[in-house]
Amino acid sequence: MTPDHGASDERGSAERLMSLVDGYLSTQLIYVAAELSLADVIADSTITADELARALAVPALAMRRILRGLAAIGILEEASTDGFALTRLGELLRADHPRSLRGAVLVLGRIYYETMGALLGSLTEQGTPFERTHGSSFFGYLEQHPEQAAVFQSSMASRSRREAAAVVASYSFSRYRRIIDIGGGNGTLLGQILAATPTALGVLFDRPAAVAAAVDHLGGVVRPGSWKAVDGDFFERVPPGGDLYILSRVLHDWNDRDATAILVNCRQAMDSASCLVVIEAPLPHRAADQQAAIRMDIHMLALFEGGRERTISEYSELLDAAGLRLLRTIPLQSAGIEIIEAGIR
Repeated sequence: MTPDHGASDERGSAERLMSLVDGYLSTQLIYVAAELSLADVIADSTITADELARALAVPALAMRRILRGLAAIGILEEASTDGFALTRLGELLRADHPRSLRGAVLVLGRIYYETMGALLGSLTEQGTPFERTHGSSFFGYLEQHPEQAAVFQSSMASRSRREAAAVVASYSFSRYRRIIDIGGGNGTLLGQILAATPTALGVLFDRPAAVAAAVDHLGGVVRPGSWKAVDGDFFERVPPGGDLYILSRVLHDWNDRDATAILVNCRQAMDSASCLVVIEAPLPHRAADQQAAIRMDIHMLALFEGGRERTISEYSELLDAAGLRLLRTIPLQSAGIEIIEAGIR
């Protein structure tokens, strides 16, 4: 009998579709693992469901079902002794892993997960999915919930660590004496730049809560006297006197009008020899060519009114509207981002 390849392909497509639709299960399984610090408890050992249940004070049967769910998606592996151990994927949930994704998972599970449930309504009614779900703007919510803000900053620091290494390895910062990081968060990027450029002085500029975190972080990784942290609002002004200004993952949070306003303030603070570096994940021509950028663009759609990822051409238009001009771009394929260098027009 001739195999029915059409029926086989259809079954495969159906399984693939259902696997995608069941993504909500994977999100919450991994989130539960991160929230309970399962990876830190398991560490380098093999542990049974009963042992984990006792350690975490949760029901053993439910614990075993969660662990098997995590094993089914590759976070854990089942040992022949009825125990569970971390896979290479699961290792990334450890807080002490150099490329830990635990912070990102906590943000996705705590804040973003509920938000995406309002995506459909946002297409036909006013307000972003985040505002419809949480009753305030994204940054307003974080100001009202400092514990969630701390988790968000931890997630951003984790991503910044991964991206900063690629940026420092690909761009020469040694030609700049005074480097100003606008919206620099807890200082992860600026810290790596200053560590690699001992002749430079750094200024981190951000909201007061972020500046407090930056003082803690930079104080432990950068030599005293080589940096300072300044709080303020980049819609009002940015510190003058910089040889280099950095906007890393800032512009994608804002609509074109607001993004241009930020760039105009940078332009006004710059002199004729100053340079601006914008670090973003530009949209590809085809979605399949850079899926991470497309996923980030959907996050922007859900979280911010007008926030979005842009193409290089669109970034060039924003720069031009602010009195700046695009000088060159440096793609960092390993990090999925690009360095966009600009100067005064």
